[in-house]
Amino acid sequence: MEGIYYAHGRIVSSELRIKSDNQFEYFYRLGACQSTVYGKWELGEKILILTAEESFLEDPPGDLSPFYPRFDQFEWKKRRRGLRPTREIDTGCFKIDKLHRKM
Repeated sequence: MEGIYYAHGRIVSSELRIKSDNQFEYFYRLGACQSTVYGKWELGEKILILTAEESFLEDPPGDLSPFYPRFDQFEWKKRRRGLRPTREIDTGCFKIDKLHRKM
């Protein structure tokens, strides 16, 4: 499960890093609008569940992004080539629901 999963467009970058200690980092960028969300992950049946640290669920991120994506029991489905969010991720900069391929 551990690894880096990414979805890149011409100007959009969405990257999910799954660590072996059940921690994750989700990084997104659209020009100057960018941020990183940290939290914990758990594995269900063919589903990865992300829960952001409490500070990301309550505090605004600052000038570079209007708000953090809501990773409060957020689910990703395991696919053969990577992970795909079960619903659209709204970063405040852009929305994405594409497959994130494993690097």
